[in-house]
Amino acid sequence: MFVALPYPVFSGYGQITSTFFPGEALLLEFDVTVRSRRGLHVRPAAKVVAMTSEFDSDVQLIYQDRRVDGKSILGLMALAAPHGARLRVRLEGPDEKHAGQSLKALFETFPTTKTTSATAD
Repeated sequence: MFVALPYPVFSGYGQITSTFFPGEALLLEFDVTVRSRRGLHVRPAAKVVAMTSEFDSDVQLIYQDRRVDGKSILGLMALAAPHGARLRVRLEGPDEKHAGQSLKALFETFPTTKTTSATAD
């Protein structure tokens, strides 16, 4: 009997990590930090869902012991991730690399300071 073991392709703290199982698709994982002072609330969650919905890859976000679909606004809201929370992002599919780069860039654009404007993060 043959048991496929994962082979790390690239790893590092806060960097994209790939795990390869022979004969299976590549899986990307990386961490992002919630930079919004109000945490991952409705507005940034909606931006994440809009972006992830453009890709065919499966997207999961993990915070503490909760794992949710990255294409579900209700799932993202259920994470209740506060400012400074580190989320693990797991991508699997044909466009996972592009989705990963886009999602990482999106989390970098979220504001880190409080503003008084009603349109801010």
